[in-house]
Order: sequence, then C-alpha cells, then structure tokens
Amino acid sequence: MLFRSRVATPSTRAAAAQSSAAPAAASGSDPARAPLPSAPQPLPLADLTAAQRADMPPMAIGGAIYSDVAASRFLLVNGQVVREGERAAPGVTLERIGPNAAVLRWRELRIEVPY
Repeated sequence: MLFRSRVATPSTRAAAAQSSAAPAAASGSDPARAPLPSAPQPLPLADLTAAQRADMPPMAIGGAIYSDVAASRFLLVNGQVVREGERAAPGVTLERIGPNAAVLRWRELRIEVPY
C-alpha cells in the first residue's frame, strides 16, 4: 500500500486559511474572523536616511534563533536576549523575528534588519 502525505507549506496554509475565513468574513456573521488591517510594510534598514540611522539607538545584533514556535524565538541585542514584543533598545521594540531578518518598530517606522 502506498501512502502519500501532503506537507503544508506556508503558501498552502495561507490559501487554506484564506478560503476558510473568506465565507465567514463575506457573510459578516462572525466579526472575529474578519481580516485584520495589515501593518505597513517594513522599511529595509539600508533605506533609512543617514539622519535616521544617526538618531537610532545603537544596537549590535549578536545572533538570532528562529523557530516556528513564537515563544522559542529570540534575538541577541547588545548582549541581551530579546523576545518578540520586548524592548530591544530605548524606543525600539522587537516586533517580529523571521528566518532571515527581524522587524523593529522605532518611532512611526517598521524597520527590517537582516541577519
């Protein structure tokens, strides 16, 4: 007997989530399933102006651990372990840790920092 398994990739998971949420959102019967407004796209660190880079608090990223489990992710910033939602530096919040980059929130900007 031959078994085939289908591994859910990010694109198939997103498509499945979208197809299951679309009828509920379209009918308006379940406001909890309505799509959330998307956050603005993060700005690459390299696209910041020289003045913006000079104003940002100094941060040395020493490493990162990414996991599918959000509670297991962390970033080493200035020698300290920082998790998503925590302060990475004065006025800077670590918003998200991805496999290749982190998103920081500073002032009104979302900044993508590769590692």
